[in-house]
Amino acid sequence: VQFRNATHNTCKGTIIDPDAIRACDEMIPEWFDWGEIPLHQMFADDSIWLTYYLSSLDARRDKRSHASLPKMNGWFHFAPGGDGNNQILHYFLDT
Repeated sequence: VQFRNATHNTCKGTIIDPDAIRACDEMIPEWFDWGEIPLHQMFADDSIWLTYYLSSLDARRDKRSHASLPKMNGWFHFAPGGDGNNQILHYFLDT
């Protein structure tokens, strides 16, 4: 995924051709600047892992680090209710 930071005009991550992205039952793809990502309209776990990932990219850029991209391993346990529920009961995120 490619994230663009409009303030610093930098890109980080794997570049994906925007024309190759297609809609599915769960989402319609849109591109946002980092600070404008509508986390409140996304799955609850996105506000946790995505903000960590983007913050890590900013920290690496600020330190001029050439370290590898942030790595994460984890899981999210949602409350019962299927697609109509977006409540995380507990989660683990190893960064």
